[in-house]
Amino acid sequence: MHANEDRFVEKLNLLEDYLEQTLRANCQQSENTANFFENCSLFSVIDGHGGPHCAQFIQDRLAGLVVSTNASKRQQKSVSLLLSSILEEAIRNLESEYTIHANRTQDFSGACLVVALVYENCICVANVGDCLAVCYDHKKKIRYLSQLHRAVVSREQERIESVGGFVENGRAMGEMIPSRSIGDLDTKRRCPGAVTAEPYITSLEIKGRSKSLPLLLLGTDGLWDPLEPKEACKMARAAMKVECKTKAGINPLMGICQLASLRTKDDITAILVKPANKGI
Repeated sequence: MHANEDRFVEKLNLLEDYLEQTLRANCQQSENTANFFENCSLFSVIDGHGGPHCAQFIQDRLAGLVVSTNASKRQQKSVSLLLSSILEEAIRNLESEYTIHANRTQDFSGACLVVALVYENCICVANVGDCLAVCYDHKKKIRYLSQLHRAVVSREQERIESVGGFVENGRAMGEMIPSRSIGDLDTKRRCPGAVTAEPYITSLEIKGRSKSLPLLLLGTDGLWDPLEPKEACKMARAAMKVECKTKAGINPLMGICQLASLRTKDDITAILVKPANKGI
């Protein structure tokens, strides 16, 4: 039995992280930026492989990199553009920092992740690899907020081959099932650009009363490989209805993860977010 290499991040607001980061960097604090991060939530699930070090690094550094982005200080035409710019810069810096750390320590572990940044009624999701996120609304409709990055996906195989890499037995460079990740220094050295940390980013503006707002479910591939998204989301909503009526303290994710564990031996990590009237 191997140690769980998954990690997660849950931050209902990022004000403390912002204040800590500015003090550490000896930077002047901005009231507008502080107000923004006070109303900004961060959720992420991280699927480590080849050891826990990369996943732990992401867990430790993700919030700090989000609040220290230059993008958070710029004016944008919309909230969705602002959140997208923040996540793009944070993930780019995350890969850069971990590459320096991995070169210094000769650590070859890696990780996939999906991260959601939420401000008021806007959700922005970025993923690298095969950690995914979905929204499930009161009309029982699924909206996919991420993109599967695996070597067996045709567009990923074409991308890998376009930079001189190859896919063998469904694995990038004959080694990795996910075609995008943070870390994995050894594979990335073999063919730069074949396995990349470039994220897929999308945004969603949610509207309506609290009862009609969608659920947001983030999970590692240990959740999504054995379960269809609609099956998982229906179970979560049903459990939440029971918990609301009985006040029994039911964890809506417990049944989902238990069912998934019967169908896979992989680690399973998931976060379920229920929106409220004024955001998440």
